Parts: sequence; structure tokens; C-alpha cells
Amino acid sequence: MSIRTLPNIAPQIPIQEMSRLSHAGFSLLPLGAGIDGKGPLLGFKNIPNLPLRRILGVMHSKPSLMYAVRLPDLLVVDIDTDTPEAHAYVEKHFGSSPVQVKTPRGVHHYFKLPDGIPVPKNIQLEEIAIDFKHGANSYVAGPYSIRPDGGEYTPLAGILGETPLPEFKLTNYDVPPSSTICDDKPCLDTNGKVSTGKRNTFLTRKSIEFVECVDSEADLLAELKAQRDYDCDDPETFPDSELEGIAAWAWNLKLENSIFGGRMSAAKIFKHEVDALIAEKNGPDGLAFLHVLKHNHAAQIGKRFAIATHQMAKAGIIPNWSESRYRRAKNVLLKVGLLHMVKKGGGYAGASLFQLHRLPLITN
Repeated sequence: MSIRTLPNIAPQIPIQEMSRLSHAGFSLLPLGAGIDGKGPLLGFKNIPNLPLRRILGVMHSKPSLMYAVRLPDLLVVDIDTDTPEAHAYVEKHFGSSPVQVKTPRGVHHYFKLPDGIPVPKNIQLEEIAIDFKHGANSYVAGPYSIRPDGGEYTPLAGILGETPLPEFKLTNYDVPPSSTICDDKPCLDTNGKVSTGKRNTFLTRKSIEFVECVDSEADLLAELKAQRDYDCDDPETFPDSELEGIAAWAWNLKLENSIFGGRMSAAKIFKHEVDALIAEKNGPDGLAFLHVLKHNHAAQIGKRFAIATHQMAKAGIIPNWSESRYRRAKNVLLKVGLLHMVKKGGGYAGASLFQLHRLPLITN
């Protein structure tokens, strides 16, 4: 099968690798949509396997050099920041897989996922960004894929489909209690107290609420005891030992800077950075846009990300902002140095990529 070539990109679809993986029982998917080429070219949800001939045909017609390995039974630990801190975090908490694929931004570690092992939440810390991919409709770019911008997915260790995969384990990793999965249903009984069946959920949520406001784990435990004693039904049947476990879990999250509170989460912007922005024309808009970027999981310090102003305006990320207003806000962040362009896009090069930066504090 021949394929038309893209400028500066190897001309051959990784047919041999895709054929090998398909015969080994892996479910594949053609990619190539979107600026980064990681969007699927065919509908696939709830379809266990797409025929290899059809996948190759769609890739040929695009043309695309990207395909995906689907993950109904596997888990991929996706290191999305190629830093020593990120690699050390994976080694400590999950262990390295003997099957690894180098990505343009990090490494994919492949594991088997045993029944009953929970998939951790994605991790976003300074210098550490780790995603966890698993599920019938989840996928990662396959070995030897090449993105439109030239980024490659190259085997780093082992051979997928031949090297035995280890089972994924949570090593030295604190898994949140299952009861922390919260919904909007009221926790209160008819007497205005938290019912016995919802006390764990209530107190776990309170631990996250209070942990940023106290100075020690002991102070957090004292706050939780007060909440139990005054707000819960039958507080004497909820032992201190359970409260100590909740407090220790929340305090550890704080120490690892792993707390994300959804709409209640905080984006830290230093006063000297605010001062630098408000001194500029369009600075207040830049400040609002900086908050949006900091809350975006793809926009951590040191991590590359695209800024699609047209799509952000269309989606109403900031209500009533036009595309030009997003551009002005982006430009003022570039001007003061809170945002840097690390790759200029355009044409086959794909989108421009940016990184957030902190402004140094200048003292006299």
C-alpha cells in the first residue's frame, strides 16, 4: 500500500507494527484528526475491533501516520512531562513497566490492570504531569506513530505484544477512600444532622475543605472531630481512628500539592505578577486569562500546550469574550513574560505551543 507523503515526515505508515499488534489481539484505531493528529478518524465507541484494512485505508486517504492502541484491559501510565521528578514519581508509586514508548512529551508505561485495582486520578504537580489511560473507549498513540508536527512515538523498552506486561500496582500510593465519590444529594437527615450512612463522605469532603486552612495534621483532626460531634448523627459510633485516617490522607495530599477542588480549586498568582499585568494595557484581561490557563490541566508550569482562541471563544470559556479579546489577553501575557512561545506553528507544523512561566521577584 502506497501513501502520499507529508513534508518533513517519514512517508511510510507503520503497517508492519500495526499488523503485528492486530494479530497479537490488540484493538487499533486510526488517528489524524485535530491539530496534533491525536483525534480519531473513525467512530469507535462500543465497537470492540475495527478491521485493520479499514484502519489503514482511512489513514492512507487522510493521509496520516498516526494510529492508536485501545485499552480495554490495559492501563497506560502516561508521563506527560519529561522531567526527572515525573519519572521518579512513577518509579516510586507505580514502578516502571518493561514496555515503554517514548512520546514527544514523555513516556508511556504499559501495564495489565487486574480486577479491583482502581485507576488513579490524573496527577498535576509542578514539574510532574501524569495521566492514566484505561477503558474500552480509551487509547494512546501506538508505537512508531508520527504526529503532523514531526513528534514520534518510539519504543523505549520492551516490545508491546511480546514482552510480558506486569500487573499495575499502587506502591506507596494513598488511594482516596471510595466514599469520597460525592454527589449533590443532601447529606442531612430530617433532624438536620448528617445521617450515619453519609458521615464518611461528609467528613472526607470537610477534610479537603479545611486542609488548606490549618497549620498541622493535628489541627485538621481537631476540626474533623468538631464536625463529627456537632453535625453528625450518633457521633460516638464514628471512632477517632477513622477520623485520623481521613486527616492523614488529606494532609498527605496537601503535602504533595495534589488537591484539586473542582470549581473551588485555587490558582496561585503572585502579587508582583498581578502588579506587572495591571500596569499594562489589557492587563486585567491577561490576569483573567492567566487564571483560566492555570486551571487548565494542560497548562502547568513547564508543560507545553496550545491556545486555540477561536475554539475558546466558540465554547464561551470566558462568557462574552471574542476571539480578538483572547488574543489580546494572550499577547499581554507574552509581553510581561508569564507566557512563552516554545514552538511556532502554522501549516503542517501544527499549532503554536506555549509554556507558563513565573516572573522572578526583583528586590532592591
